[in-house]
Amino acid sequence: MDENTPRSTILIVDDDKYVRTVLNDAIEQPQYAITQANSAEQAIRFLKKDRFDLVLSDLKMKKIDGLELLKYIKTNFPETAVIIITAYGTVETAVKALKLGAYDYILKPIEIIKLRNLVGNILSYHQLQRENVELRRQLSHTIKPEHILGTSPHVSKIRDIIGQIAQSQVTILIEGESGTGKELVARSIHNLSQRASKPFITVNCGALPATLFESELFGHEKGSFTGAIAQRKGRFEIAHQGTLFLDEIAEISLESQVNFLRVLEDSKIRRIGGDSEFDVDVRVIAATNKNLKDKVLAGEFREDLYYRLNVINITLPPLRDRIEDIPLLAQAFIKEFSRYHNIKHKTISTEVLKKMMTYHWPGNIRELRNFIERALLLSSADLITSEVINFDELKPPGRRDTKISIPFGTTIREAEKELVLSTLKNVKGHRKNAAKILGISVRSLQYRLKEYQLENGTVLDDQDHNDS
Repeated sequence: MDENTPRSTILIVDDDKYVRTVLNDAIEQPQYAITQANSAEQAIRFLKKDRFDLVLSDLKMKKIDGLELLKYIKTNFPETAVIIITAYGTVETAVKALKLGAYDYILKPIEIIKLRNLVGNILSYHQLQRENVELRRQLSHTIKPEHILGTSPHVSKIRDIIGQIAQSQVTILIEGESGTGKELVARSIHNLSQRASKPFITVNCGALPATLFESELFGHEKGSFTGAIAQRKGRFEIAHQGTLFLDEIAEISLESQVNFLRVLEDSKIRRIGGDSEFDVDVRVIAATNKNLKDKVLAGEFREDLYYRLNVINITLPPLRDRIEDIPLLAQAFIKEFSRYHNIKHKTISTEVLKKMMTYHWPGNIRELRNFIERALLLSSADLITSEVINFDELKPPGRRDTKISIPFGTTIREAEKELVLSTLKNVKGHRKNAAKILGISVRSLQYRLKEYQLENGTVLDDQDHNDS
């Protein structure tokens, strides 16, 4: 056996110690890691902690019998194979076990050779499945751009961290300005993990009203509230055995934070309107463009939830701090959009590239990506030159009015008003952009403008229609 090949895992469940020992000795092999449980309850505890390729379970046990254990396994760990073993064999029981998802059904007294062959066949199949998943994971990492492009020290460090933590199960908090690639990092972690073949589910917390957040995450039962015309699975349930990516995590309400923390701690969810809880196996990766520490200090984010999410922290640099990566990113986007729009591949002139390297890119990689697509489509020649570029978009930071003067004696309210209005002016009245720069929600910005009696003022007229 190759020492690098992971051992197949087997769980033997029987309330008779002698039977467990006989089964263990009968199937024991160097390539197997065998665990014994003296009851279905103990087996469930083991299953919650570790993954098993195969479960050998007795049918008749106290409290929870083999069929109930089978139901639990197939609901929560569908890839785990189950063999039911019993001395009380009937056709009806055999059919029921197979319908519930058992791989096979064996009667006592057990034919050892038959059992060994059956176990060997099951685990060989599981090993082949694992190898296929690993191959798909490696291929997805090799041929898809699910990694961070760049040669800067910032990017090299991030790639190293991703490689170190991808195989773990810990929660991860990704911080960084909007447009820096937080979802791309989360997908890279998922693709490199053992969960690569399972769902990667994204939730934009900032786009969900507080009243719908818990329904979206945990699901709901039919009739649990007005409009709940059918049962609906939540994102946690859909992401079972995969990864749940929660973007803009800072936007969830304090009430929802309590329930979300409980799920992280217990790995159990209850649909809204439901009577029972059930287990979920989900890795959570959260992201934010806000400073969560400041949110905690302001009482807007729970400290216990912050530390539960921030087991591993990845902070993405803004594009202005990794300008040496701009040429590589630009070429990658040209290649992407040339293929997408079915047009000839083009190159960027030295003049345009120099301008790009001096611009501060407030929208980060997302802004660069949009800029390249526009330049590629507007250029009729093979070389993208200044003739198709609006260089007013690419002014260095020093050419912008980025400072405001507040005289001594100004009240806090007046200073805040000046800051808000200057920011709005600098972004041409675009409220979403202004709110991001100020570190507040659009709703908070609207409230302040209403206080200043400027909700319908001219400062909002330029691009207000873009916020809808």
